Amino acid sequence: MKISEKIENINICGSFFGFMRQIAIRVFEFGRVARNLKDALGRLGLNFDLKVATNSLYEEAEKLVQNGVKRAIFVTHRFEDAKSGWFDFETKHGTLKLCVIDPLQPANLVPILSTLILSALSAYDSSDNVKTFAPDEIYEQSFARIKDALSDRLRSLPQDEAELVLRAVHATGDLDIAWLLEFAKGSVKAGVDALKQGNSILVDSEMVKAGIYHPNLKTFGCRIRLYLNEERTKELAQTLKTTRSAVAVRLAVKEGLLGDVVAFGNAPTALLELITHIKNGDAKPSLLIATVCGFVNAGSAKEEVKKLCVPWIVTRGSKGGSALAASLVNGLLALAGG
Repeated sequence: MKISEKIENINICGSFFGFMRQIAIRVFEFGRVARNLKDALGRLGLNFDLKVATNSLYEEAEKLVQNGVKRAIFVTHRFEDAKSGWFDFETKHGTLKLCVIDPLQPANLVPILSTLILSALSAYDSSDNVKTFAPDEIYEQSFARIKDALSDRLRSLPQDEAELVLRAVHATGDLDIAWLLEFAKGSVKAGVDALKQGNSILVDSEMVKAGIYHPNLKTFGCRIRLYLNEERTKELAQTLKTTRSAVAVRLAVKEGLLGDVVAFGNAPTALLELITHIKNGDAKPSLLIATVCGFVNAGSAKEEVKKLCVPWIVTRGSKGGSALAASLVNGLLALAGG
């Protein structure tokens, strides 16, 4: 059964106030959410109603219910709308959902809404009719859906960058990543060339190491370097009263860090340590993949990476992670193998 046979209307309603309301109106009317999703849903045979609430959230919700709307998603930046009153309303109308975005910024409104709406569609698509797919079918369908959802973004990128974006979104299940990944000019080629030459891959965590599994790793003879859990790392970290992640980078630099592909997805302290060594001329990786995540130093450290004179791939802000870093390395290995 097609989605269009199960849903007559998808309603996305925003409840924003003050300055944020003006931003929301501009995004809703002219942003890529309205353009891309209206086209995408139109191809599925769905009507698409995207608007900013002029009344209170509850008044807008009641109007939709009275008009026969069965499924709606409400987005707000005020926690007041997420209190017990809404819980009672949602209990009564189970298919009306609330998403609170806080803090709401102009930069994150579009990707958050994109992810929210497309995730809802995906849930509706499978809720009534669960189908079992063969492994190859799952892989193909996953990439086909990502390509459809991100068609404009992928078309705007060079082919090699688009390939890595596809793999990154597939690995994380997060459409936001497509908009948060940034590439220095020539960075993908630099990484591919380094791996073809059999250069080592320095990682910052066991999770990144475990996630790098592409067959071309052995084909090209690339070694994965990780110092985090070595006994000398632990002892030196205690002596210096610093993190093991920072000490691991020092040890890597001491043993030589010239031409490696670096993939850091976990530790901002490791990334900050490496930035210092690169600035001092002690280290010069062929490519620096920086997808460390978190709310302390992660975003600012990745902004510093963009100022370095080495090829880089980063995610903006707090998002990222070890799975993402590993997926980018796997993507480079795949490109290296042709």
